[in-house]
Amino acid sequence: MKQKKERARQRPKSSDLPRSHEAESACLGAAMIDKEAAIAVTTKLSEDDWYWEENRNMFVVIRDLVTRGIPVDEVAVCEEMERKYNGQWTRGRASVLEIVEAVPSAAGVQRDIGVVMDRSLARKAYAELSNCADMIRSGELFVNVANEAEMGFRALRSRLRNGRGPQTLDNLHPAMIDDLTTQSSRDWIWRDHVVLTGLSHLDETLIGLKRGEMSVIKAKRSHGKTALAVQIASETAIERGKATFYASLEMNREAIVMRAQSLRTGISMMQRYRGNMSSDQVQTLLRDMARTDKSPWIVDFDGEGEVDRIAGNIEAIASERDLWLAVVDYAQCCTHEGMETKEREVSYAADQMKRVAESCNCHVILCSQVNDEGGARWSKEAEDRADVVIAINKGKSWDEEGEIVVEKHRNGPTGVTCVRWSGMRCRFDVDELRQSARKDR
Repeated sequence: MKQKKERARQRPKSSDLPRSHEAESACLGAAMIDKEAAIAVTTKLSEDDWYWEENRNMFVVIRDLVTRGIPVDEVAVCEEMERKYNGQWTRGRASVLEIVEAVPSAAGVQRDIGVVMDRSLARKAYAELSNCADMIRSGELFVNVANEAEMGFRALRSRLRNGRGPQTLDNLHPAMIDDLTTQSSRDWIWRDHVVLTGLSHLDETLIGLKRGEMSVIKAKRSHGKTALAVQIASETAIERGKATFYASLEMNREAIVMRAQSLRTGISMMQRYRGNMSSDQVQTLLRDMARTDKSPWIVDFDGEGEVDRIAGNIEAIASERDLWLAVVDYAQCCTHEGMETKEREVSYAADQMKRVAESCNCHVILCSQVNDEGGARWSKEAEDRADVVIAINKGKSWDEEGEIVVEKHRNGPTGVTCVRWSGMRCRFDVDELRQSARKDR
């Protein structure tokens, strides 16, 4: 409670927020002495960009005059200010004359417009951050805070002109900088710091797969474990350009890459095997092959599945580059000398992958078949050690409905994502209609 009160005291007062009286006055003065400047000020700035109320009122008057086609000068502005804000205009005509006299020419109006815009965006950015911090302190679910922040900052970005941004953010009040460096204020860009699955609703439920953690993807035989793992790896390595290691213990590298290309291009592996492709499809496939070859995706086929060797490969790659994701497919194929039973081998593999995830600061996915009771085959310990457990529920049909269930999430919420499986593309897609219906219930 004491910490909350201290933070509240540190919050900047309105007088500490970014603003520039000189720039605002310069814009207004330029608008009253130059027709082109008046048009630039009233088209590039809006009413809520002005910090001082009197400046804001003067801008509204100038904008109204420009809209009506009336020449803008100090006389016209004073008359409109007296008519429109009679009794609220505290400084009167003297303030208008001071502004005009202080601006010898309109040559620097574009620069002054940029300063006003920068200060305005900085104030709005801090308002968004403060709102997020308040939501987290009030106990709001993290995913809701992230979504709220993302929408707020998207609205700010839509106001940027020619790539300009709030350049004053680095010079904000110390309390703002403190907020910017806390989790509650920086998490609006959570997508930039986590591994994404490419399934929007699943990503929002998980708030991404965190680096330094391990997850288990489990399903019955031929129910999409490898497909989902490949989809996540493709999203990470090819779509986002993040270093990814894929250790396949049953399928060779060619089969894994072909699956990835099918889910991105829509060209089925059956079409490729039979050579039944149009010239456009061939060109699409060749472009995707080139893109895959340039991506930081390392696929390793290991028929033996020695756990220590896989862990060593992950550590070696992480020592050379910024590794984001490592996938081990399948857990039941992992081996380790001296282990008497498969349960102990899989349990040892889970221990090692958990250790590697933490030491290499990457996310590790361990794929595993489920037993009749629905647990990870041969080793319940793998699920116990995992930070996230994802179960796939679907049939074996070529194209059908299914669910991806987050059964365990050590640091966040669980939930169900309604999906549709496309056998042709070897991928899952969110079934928005069913997902919406489920949400309404």
